Amino acid sequence: MKNIRGPIALAGKKTNNRNVIIALITAVVIINYFEIYYHIWLLKLLGGYVIKIWLLPVALFCYMLARRFFVKDLHIPLEGIKGINVLIIFYFVIGLASLLIHEQPYYIGKYGLIMFAPLAMYAAIVDGLRDNRQIEKVLKILFIGGLFLSLTVLILFKIVTPSVWDNDVIKLKHMLTDVVDTYKLREFYHIHGFGYGNFVRRETLLGVDEPAFAAMLAPLILAGFYYAMNSTGLLRLFFYYISSFFMFYTLTNTLARSSLIAFIIGLIPFLWHIKKRIRDILIILIGITVIISANQAMQYRFIQLIGSTAQEVIDKSSAAQEIIDKVKTKVDFSGDGHIESLSKTLIDFKEAPFLGNGISYIEGKYKNDRQYAEHNRYLYILSTAGLLTVIPYAAFIIGLIVIARKTLLYKLKTNTSNFNIGLILYPSVLLFAIQINNVGMERYYYWIFFGLAAAWIRNTKKEIEK
Repeated sequence: MKNIRGPIALAGKKTNNRNVIIALITAVVIINYFEIYYHIWLLKLLGGYVIKIWLLPVALFCYMLARRFFVKDLHIPLEGIKGINVLIIFYFVIGLASLLIHEQPYYIGKYGLIMFAPLAMYAAIVDGLRDNRQIEKVLKILFIGGLFLSLTVLILFKIVTPSVWDNDVIKLKHMLTDVVDTYKLREFYHIHGFGYGNFVRRETLLGVDEPAFAAMLAPLILAGFYYAMNSTGLLRLFFYYISSFFMFYTLTNTLARSSLIAFIIGLIPFLWHIKKRIRDILIILIGITVIISANQAMQYRFIQLIGSTAQEVIDKSSAAQEIIDKVKTKVDFSGDGHIESLSKTLIDFKEAPFLGNGISYIEGKYKNDRQYAEHNRYLYILSTAGLLTVIPYAAFIIGLIVIARKTLLYKLKTNTSNFNIGLILYPSVLLFAIQINNVGMERYYYWIFFGLAAAWIRNTKKEIEK
């Protein structure tokens, strides 16, 4: 009996260890995906103390690395994703070289954590989630979290109303620094011009900027559509569809154009790969069309974007200028920061094309220029860390999109009885690749989905080999 109990006990211990790791990964994913460190309720609970967003991912990565070292198991399965992970290594090495060249020791650590700590989150997900059922559980938890936070926003802006809370003051004490910020909650939301003399509030989660919150919801809406299609009962079907449309309604109320465009781009391949499900496609398209049609403020913002772009692109002497002038009488599109920052960023890039100018230099150069802020992640890396850094960064994302699409197509061909989570992950990687065009500093929500997609590709590759 001793010989039998030994292997059984060992197997049970390994299973328990795996469960602990999966639970830790899930917890850190939820906290970092929704950026809970900045939520007002937590800040109030901690007396305004702001925990660094990189702390948990780096601690998790170090724990997993140390555990592997002590159990002498340094093998991390990377079937099917070795190539794109090599690109991440190149991005890390070249980006670190740029920091070493341009920054003082303190800023090497500070900006290094901003740039590379999300890679620790990615690595932990790829290493820890070795079963697609685990990934699906994480997706469902994120979906429920997105629904709960959307309800929170509805309560804050529609039921409680901002006048109740917008004059509250919080003193923020930033971890590992002496920096203390004091401001009202009014600064957590913006009132945006909607036509001449008309204004609307951009509704978001208090503590999280509007484009980021909208981007967090985007893949979760696709997840809801996926779960609705795979539901057997009417109750579950209506729950997932209503929840998804409610989150999409919340997304449009952020008035975040980049996130809405990214969502639509992700929705296109999602619908294409379910083209035989006519009923579901019609439900999705009708619901989305109705919600967008009802949001005039979002429509207005898109007209502003088109007008601002036209002003930059169209020759001023052309006949089209007359059309622009006529539209200007009804829509104010005097300028757009996304477009205006482009020329300055390209000038900075020409000054140091290969390894960039350094983050400190760029931040210092435009410190007093409030109207300048590079919103595009690719261009921000280009100006601060150079072409040699942005190439492997962008190549990794493109490579992940290509491999995710191939994996999804294979799964759809070989598994016709039901759908698979690739229908969520492939479009999500694609939409985040687009949404990054409106992200300055690195964020965790898209790296989490990059990790989930890479883990899914690897797990599916292992299934195929078996």
